[in-house]
Amino acid sequence: NGAVPLLDKQVLTPDPVREGLAGDPVLYTTWVLFQSNNKSDLYLSRSFDGAKTWENKKKIYTLEPDLPSNVKTKNATMGAPGIEVMDNGTLINVFNKDVDERTFALIRSFDGGSTWESKSTEIAKVITPYGLLDSQVYDPELLDASGNKIPIRDAIGGVGDTAVSPDRKIIYVVYQSADPNNKKATVQITRSTDYGSTWSKPIKVNNSTA
Repeated sequence: NGAVPLLDKQVLTPDPVREGLAGDPVLYTTWVLFQSNNKSDLYLSRSFDGAKTWENKKKIYTLEPDLPSNVKTKNATMGAPGIEVMDNGTLINVFNKDVDERTFALIRSFDGGSTWESKSTEIAKVITPYGLLDSQVYDPELLDASGNKIPIRDAIGGVGDTAVSPDRKIIYVVYQSADPNNKKATVQITRSTDYGSTWSKPIKVNNSTA
């Protein structure tokens, strides 16, 4: 309800490029802290010994509404972070942002997570489809305690997924958005071939009309 801070969507990522202590893998974990003062913070912690120990958490990005100091009516939310490791060692942390509009964005680290870009790079804008809060898609097998079908939760364009090519030179982001012509839900994908600096025009990859 916004009364207290909330930790959300912690993600763990191994680093296939760097080697930790005594040959152990380097690990990254990132998550969002929703604050009660209308802003969201992105955090990171690293392990260099295969998760035996972890460094102290550090704030790597803050999202807050651009409002006068006496106005506190707009929330700045951020979610679904995830780190990908590129072949040159660049770390790319992809997340969604929601202030005036919903977008997917990223920040990068070029030194293994010690420092991060202060300004995010926009990946794509998200159009929220119509009717998603009243989902008409149900689990084919599960029923609730009253015997009713259980609707499948829709992320409403707020949760995406990332992947990299086998050689780790290309990064992909897939997410839900709407067809601008009819506002029906679609699955969109975009990619970057320059380590997140620029992104291709998103394309629809699903064949359904819903």
